[in-house]
Amino acid sequence: NSAEACAGKPDGKIKVTVHKYYHIVKIIISDNGIGIKKEDLKKVFEPFFSTKKSSQSWGMGLNYVVKIIKAHKGRVHVKSIPGVGTDMVITIPTGE
Repeated sequence: NSAEACAGKPDGKIKVTVHKYYHIVKIIISDNGIGIKKEDLKKVFEPFFSTKKSSQSWGMGLNYVVKIIKAHKGRVHVKSIPGVGTDMVITIPTGE
């Protein structure tokens, strides 16, 4: 999703940052793409939701991601500013 959000931007960037805090791993995936509209933020994890016009997008990717993260007792949160970019923040316990 980040790659598509940055497509066509000459300065498009995707950054992945990983931190470990005691028994938690925090993964932040940031991009400076087109961002997500406020009204769409609440729906991005719903099955079959997509803003893409393509018939090849079924809107299942982020829904599947959330299921995997929750299966590992983790959480995912998305922050976005339209026209500026998006941060996907994932926290997962290490199991230590």
